[in-house]
Amino acid sequence: LAVVPVMFDRIMDLPDDVRNRYSGKSLRFATASGSRMRPDVVTAFMDQFGDVIYNNYNATEAGMIATATPADLRAAPDTAGTPADGTELRILDADHRELPTGEVGQIFVRSSTLFDGYTSGATKDFHDGFMASGDMG
Repeated sequence: LAVVPVMFDRIMDLPDDVRNRYSGKSLRFATASGSRMRPDVVTAFMDQFGDVIYNNYNATEAGMIATATPADLRAAPDTAGTPADGTELRILDADHRELPTGEVGQIFVRSSTLFDGYTSGATKDFHDGFMASGDMG
């Protein structure tokens, strides 16, 4: 099952009697990307259908950035997971200074899959080879 996060919301918003018609025993894998998943929905979905959700944090300009496994999501249902192989992340402040763990700032990513630029000529913010994802973390 591959969906955008709001589809998990909609499934869990169904009346209990509708959701309970389906055991979910055949569901082995569910993944979402495109926006933040609600932690309460992640937990409720896995409680009902099993530990099958993978959260993928992607960007058109960078490909896969990070993945959270079902175990990661059980421990911290709001996590985006760990960086994909070959991907480096930095959390920077407005002056491009690296922030300590636990501080919120802009996410910058570097990988071999970063894009070269938009065909329109528009640009993204780059710093020391890292591209601004446009997200905070």
